[in-house]
Amino acid sequence: MHCEKVEQEGPVAQLEQFDEIPERAMVVCAHPDDAEIGAGGTTSLWARNGCEISYVVCTTGSSGSNDESMTSDRIVDIRRQEQEAAADVIGVTNLVMLPYPDGMLETNREFLGDMVKAIRTYRPDVIFTHDPFRFDGFNHRDHRNTGITVQDAVYPYARDHLHCPEQLEEGLAPHLVS
Repeated sequence: MHCEKVEQEGPVAQLEQFDEIPERAMVVCAHPDDAEIGAGGTTSLWARNGCEISYVVCTTGSSGSNDESMTSDRIVDIRRQEQEAAADVIGVTNLVMLPYPDGMLETNREFLGDMVKAIRTYRPDVIFTHDPFRFDGFNHRDHRNTGITVQDAVYPYARDHLHCPEQLEEGLAPHLVS
């Protein structure tokens, strides 16, 4: 796959442009709806052109409402249904919804292991996730912690066999994201 970095002034310092559609791509996002906001157009285009798209949604969205009549259980059900419908429209092949509570995502061994497992399972060529170092605009702690954990999972954890060796016993071979 050929990528080209484009230097730009302003809020986006570097942008990679792809002239080929990868075989497999993954979007790892903190909340239901983040994948569509951040990469929906690209993943939809890629899916229509044969790319296998995997989504990993890290939290349940259980706190994502300012409606005082809303309950956590109800919002989780609503967000799950919305995410499943959106993934279907976009053409997502694999949808993984992790059970972490909204607003409580931590960069710990369990979460890192989940990210490594997803990468080793779906073997993406490209991963979209949150920029953990973004300090302008919307900057939710779950986004930062997701971005940091995904970066760690990509390198070196998913790549190296000595990290998460229990996954090797499950048949999940190391994977280098290109």
